[in-house]
Amino acid sequence: MGSVADSIEEWLPIKFFEDRYLISDSGRVKCIFGVKAGTIKSPSYHAAGYPLYSLYRNGKATSFPAHKLVALHFIGDRPDGMFICHKDGNPLNNHVSNLTFASPKKNQEDRKRHGTYEHGSLVYQSKLDEEKARQAILMYSEGKSQSEIAALFKVHKSTIGHLLSGKNWVNLKVERPGRKPVKRYDLKTIANAKWLILKGFGLSDVMQSTGISQNLYYRLKSNSFHKDVEARELKENDE
Repeated sequence: MGSVADSIEEWLPIKFFEDRYLISDSGRVKCIFGVKAGTIKSPSYHAAGYPLYSLYRNGKATSFPAHKLVALHFIGDRPDGMFICHKDGNPLNNHVSNLTFASPKKNQEDRKRHGTYEHGSLVYQSKLDEEKARQAILMYSEGKSQSEIAALFKVHKSTIGHLLSGKNWVNLKVERPGRKPVKRYDLKTIANAKWLILKGFGLSDVMQSTGISQNLYYRLKSNSFHKDVEARELKENDE
């Protein structure tokens, strides 16, 4: 069991986003503004498995790899010509103790030693065996995205999509969740929700009254969705 110190996560404001996000020494990002203040952001994933965080300011998003944020804030500026390397070769282990600066030559040597060096025909050519196919389906049913699963198994995202839809591995005897359905809302529902938000109703009231998702509620509240909803429709709801 680790010491108490091992369980303490250190947080620092992210440069140029000091009033909006914090980065921890383990590679997690916390939001500190607006309705999501105090929540931990969920990353997306690069094809090579590196977690990426989208940081927002003035409605524009900029993506940063977790390991680069940790290195910048807890190690220091990267020397010219050097790479940020994972000591154990695991792109998901972004704790500061697992990161170091290395020369291009040392970086390539480490990647070959860890088995993460891809070149030529090896890129995106990994295959799923039956065990991995079952694991991928289970991961998806437990909430992991297709991009995350593809990065973990070093296959293209379309390979996972075909697996889930039954286009490949047709003889695999396992229940497939398929692609998650995308819920769509008509303009009337959106207008009703927008009207309730403008009247000051909160998240639970708007969701219960209109059936919209939490994500859509926040997008409507920030005016980042369906700006083309006619004022006339909003006025009609007010009458």
